[in-house]
Amino acid sequence: MVELDNLGQIKALDTSNLLGSIVGLPDQIEQAWQEVQKIEVPEDYCRVKNIVVAGMGGSALGADFLRSVFPLDLPLETVREYKLGHAVNHNSLVILSSYSGDTEETLACAQEASNAGSKVIGISTGGKLIDFLQQKGLPYYQFVPNFNPCGQPRAGLGYSIAALGAFLQKCKIINLDDDRIKEIASHLRVLTGDLGVEKPLSENKAKKIASFLKERVVVIVGAEFLSGNAHIFANQLNETAKTLAFYFILPELNHHLMEGLENPKNLKDNLTFIFLKSSVYKDRIKKRMEITQEIISEKRITYFDYEPTGLTEVLQAFEALAFSSYVSFYLGIVNGIDPTPTPWIKLFKEKLSESV
Repeated sequence: MVELDNLGQIKALDTSNLLGSIVGLPDQIEQAWQEVQKIEVPEDYCRVKNIVVAGMGGSALGADFLRSVFPLDLPLETVREYKLGHAVNHNSLVILSSYSGDTEETLACAQEASNAGSKVIGISTGGKLIDFLQQKGLPYYQFVPNFNPCGQPRAGLGYSIAALGAFLQKCKIINLDDDRIKEIASHLRVLTGDLGVEKPLSENKAKKIASFLKERVVVIVGAEFLSGNAHIFANQLNETAKTLAFYFILPELNHHLMEGLENPKNLKDNLTFIFLKSSVYKDRIKKRMEITQEIISEKRITYFDYEPTGLTEVLQAFEALAFSSYVSFYLGIVNGIDPTPTPWIKLFKEKLSESV
């Protein structure tokens, strides 16, 4: 069995340096924020009526995160399919997010947005999406992922979150500035000491939880401004740890999920909940979470709490992002795998391309 305090074993498994991408999160955020500041956005982009972010997998998670954490003056919808829908028109801001630039669903949305006369922005490392935007003369952020050595979109969330936030700030839709970005990056760097590989398992909550989760199905529970984090956490466990995970949001969870814990009868043997708690949740949400945990305990199902320590909702959300990144990484290591590759997704895409 792999020991999470054995740095040699971790390095031997982490051949693509996913750990370097996790440690690089604050650098990703600063790089993207600073580089987008240099990009010109047309003035009429500040007069849109709604926002649509089109992306798949890790490329869409930044929108979920921002919508949960930051107050927005306009509705923001995340589209994870081939069509944008009827709400998109010339008054819409459509942000196309594709790490590779070759995601077929996002490329289909790009053409639809252009046909609708929408205000379009792109975020990508290159590929067909950048070619399309260049041909149309549309603004885009093409980044070199200097701080994402493993090259996986889910490990480059700092780029998508900060770039998306910077564009929304330029369009006067979100309240972000240099000082806030510096504060976020500073807070994340401090966390590396608490959650990183050098911190022993006995003092490292991310390692402790990951050690328990081996051979478990995981349910992430979040609420309010940590709702986006719950989604991200589940995706990271699926892709990085190769572990089946789901997420649910309070208060919606209380209207159905608890009844589903009746069967199968062996749930207690292989199911674990992780609750994303917060001192700044509304009192009613805190009470709901407390009662939900009581019911889960009555079912003899295990659960863990994670409560970020940041003083603001924004800092807590970024802190929870770092935490989930480390937990999923450590669980991949505990499972004895290289946590970066996604062989089944790769196989699926290869088979899908054969049908074209």
